[in-house]
Parts: sequence; C-alpha cells; structure tokens
Amino acid sequence: APVDWKTYGADLASTRYSPLDQINKDNFSRLKIAWRLNTSAFGRPDTLYSATPLLIDRVLYTTAGTRRAAVALNAATGEMLWMHTEDEGVRGENAPRIGAGRGLAYWPGANGADRRVIYVTPGYRMLALGTRGREPERQIEGREKLRGVLARIVGDDDDQPCQPIEPHEPGRRED
Repeated sequence: APVDWKTYGADLASTRYSPLDQINKDNFSRLKIAWRLNTSAFGRPDTLYSATPLLIDRVLYTTAGTRRAAVALNAATGEMLWMHTEDEGVRGENAPRIGAGRGLAYWPGANGADRRVIYVTPGYRMLALGTRGREPERQIEGREKLRGVLARIVGDDDDQPCQPIEPHEPGRRED
C-alpha cells in the first residue's frame, strides 16, 4: 500500500520515517533511476535546490527552478500533471531569495474534500492551490486573506497605521 509523505519531515512529528520495506540492504546496490525532473524550463539553474517533495495519493508536489514554480508530478512516471508560477514583475525579480525554496505545504481541508498545497512565491506571496484535476485551482492569496482579517481588526483605511492589539491572558479565549 502506498504511504504518503505529507509534510517536510514526513509527518507532523517530523519523524522522517516511512514503513516501506521494498528497499533493503540486499537490493540497494541494484537500484536504478526511474525518472528525473528536468528543471531547465523553470528559470536559471538552481544550484542550491533543497525542496522536499510531498507525496499525496501517488502525486508528487514540489517547487522547481529559480522561478519557484509549484509542480505536480505522477510519482511513478515523472509526468508533469500541472505547473503553477506567478509573474510577480519587479517584486519577484528583486526578491532577496530566489530558487526553489524549501517546497510546499499540504492542507487536507476540513473533511478531506478541499485539499490544497500551500505555496510561497519568491516575492513572498502565499497561495493555496487546489490539488484536484490536471490544473491547479488557485484558491486564496495569503496577502488578500490577511488584509481582510486586518481590515476587520483595525479598519479598512490602508493609510492609517495599525493599532496595537491588547495582550490577553494565556488560555483565555476572547471573542
């Protein structure tokens, strides 16, 4: 049975453990590369590639290249199912950190039906991409969502400075 790798460290405890036993000391030396991802179409070569792919339902999700494109791949064949990248203009071109980054995060949704991969662009925009079908579904942009939350807290006027939020007692819920 397939085993998913849904977070950077395999699970929320970051155990980096998989119970799979197909590879062992007896067959390790006979392993062959099944496929490779050519990232040349995703911007300049990324010499510091360090993204950890996620495996969910036999689909591999990762970021690739200096454009930090989010990609979904058939885990068995390497076929690209979809790719998403943002044209951030000057914001992206002047980003202090270019490259593939550390990868994506996964959110299963409240009932498992609204699954998303969370993606941070080189220009520091956070996007949630739906995982159904052969095309990513752009769900929310983190900046837009955050602006909405802040507008409810401090008002809608972008030109006004934010008011400090009063501290509250730990463990005490304030509605």
